[in-house]
Amino acid sequence: MADAEAPAVDGGFEPGPCAPAPAAEGVYPDDPELVARLAAIPARTAMRMPETTVNNMGFTGYDSQKGPPGRDYSNAMVFAPERHTALYAGGSHGTYRANDVWEYHLASNTWQMLFYPVGGNVGPYKAGHFAVRRWRDGGDTPDAETMERIDAFVGWAREHTEFRDGQYTTHMGGPIMPSHQWDGLTYEPRLGRMVWRSGAHSAFSAAAIAYILELDEVEVQAALDTRTTPMWTFDPATARWEWYRHDGETPRASLRGMGASATYVPDLCAVVHYAAAQNVTPPVFEMWSHDVATDVWTDLRPNDGASIRQLVVEHGVAPSSEAQMAYSPVSRTLVAVLETEAYAYDLDANEWTHLTSDERIDAHDARTVFVYDSRNDVFLLHDERAPDRVHALSLETGEWEAIVVEGDAFPPPPYGNPFGYYDPIHNLFVVANARNRGVWVFRYA
Repeated sequence: MADAEAPAVDGGFEPGPCAPAPAAEGVYPDDPELVARLAAIPARTAMRMPETTVNNMGFTGYDSQKGPPGRDYSNAMVFAPERHTALYAGGSHGTYRANDVWEYHLASNTWQMLFYPVGGNVGPYKAGHFAVRRWRDGGDTPDAETMERIDAFVGWAREHTEFRDGQYTTHMGGPIMPSHQWDGLTYEPRLGRMVWRSGAHSAFSAAAIAYILELDEVEVQAALDTRTTPMWTFDPATARWEWYRHDGETPRASLRGMGASATYVPDLCAVVHYAAAQNVTPPVFEMWSHDVATDVWTDLRPNDGASIRQLVVEHGVAPSSEAQMAYSPVSRTLVAVLETEAYAYDLDANEWTHLTSDERIDAHDARTVFVYDSRNDVFLLHDERAPDRVHALSLETGEWEAIVVEGDAFPPPPYGNPFGYYDPIHNLFVVANARNRGVWVFRYA
C-alpha cells in the first residue's frame, strides 16, 4: 500500500498517512479490452457490464454461481485501494443471512467469494436463534411451536458452530447470525480491513452456548470472552473475520441501535459512528470517532455539546436512523441523506446543519445507493425506482441535480436490491443488481 506505488491518475486521490492511494497493481489482472471500454464511457452515461465471471468457491446457495445474493438493508460495497476491488457482505431482513464475503474487480468484471458461508443461509433459523437466547437467559418456557423453532436452530448450530478460545462462531470463525449493514459498512485502508459496525447478533450467554452445544455451563462461563461486541472486521488478504473486542471500561460508542452509520473519515484517521435510533429500548443517540488502528474512541459531541437527540428531534439539523453517509475530503464534510432531506457535518466546526430538502429524493439505507465521487467532488444517489437517472448533490451549490442517464438504464425493479460503490481508479459509480446479478456503471464527468 505504499504511496510511492500509486498510479498516475487525474485527480480523485489525496494520498496521506490515513488515506493511502491505490497500489500500482491490484490483486487480479485487468482485462485490457474491458478497461478500454470503461475509459470510453462519456460523461453522464451508463453501461451495463457484460456477464460477470464468478468464482464462488463451490457455494451454489441462492444462485451464488451468478454472484453474491443481494440482501435488503445492505446496499453498500466498500472500496479497497490496495486491492483495486470492492468488498460486499450483509444480512437480509428475513430471507438471506450468511457470513459470506465477496470481492468485485471492475477491471476484469469478476466476482470472487473470499469467505465461504459454513452452514449456508441461517435466515430460516432466525426465530429459533433469538428464542433460545431468551429462554436460556431466564425467559419463559417456550411453547411447542417455539420449541420446534429452537430445535431447528440448535440442529443447525450443532453441525456448523463451535465454542473456541472464548468465542462462539461458525467453524471457520465467522459471525453466526449476520445483521443488516444498514449504513454501517466501511473500509479502513491503513489496516486493509472492512469494518462492519453491527456485524452480527453477539449476545450469546454461557447458558445459551452450553445448551446449544451440550457443554458444561460452568466451563463455558469461565472461558467466555465477554469483551465481544456486535462489530466485526474482515481482512481480505487473509480472508478472515475478526470479532471486535473491547475492555468494557474505556468509554466508546454503544454500537447499539438499528439504522446506524459508520463512515471512514481519513482526515480523522478514524471511523465515525453515528446513531439516532429510536427503534430500540432505550433509544440510542450518539456520535463517536474510532481509530481502529489504535482502538481510541472519541465522543465528538457536535454543535457545542448538544445531544444527538436534540439535533435530530428538536432542531432538525441532523439525520434520524436509516440515513446514508459519505465524506468529502475536499470540503472536509460528512454528508447524510435520508428521504427528502440532506444534512452536512462540518469536520472543522464539529457542527451539523440541515443542507437541503428535495421532494425528488427518497434516500434510505434499504432502497438507495449513496456514494462520494472523489474525482468530481460530488455525491451520487442511485434509486432503482428511477432506473433512467442518477441524482448528484454538490456542496458548492447545496442542491440536487437530476441527471437523465444516457446509454443503458439500470435494470428496473422489483426486487433489485441494488448495492454499489464509487470506483476512483476508473471514475465510475458501480451498482450491482441482485435480481439478475448484473452490474451497471455510470460516469458523472
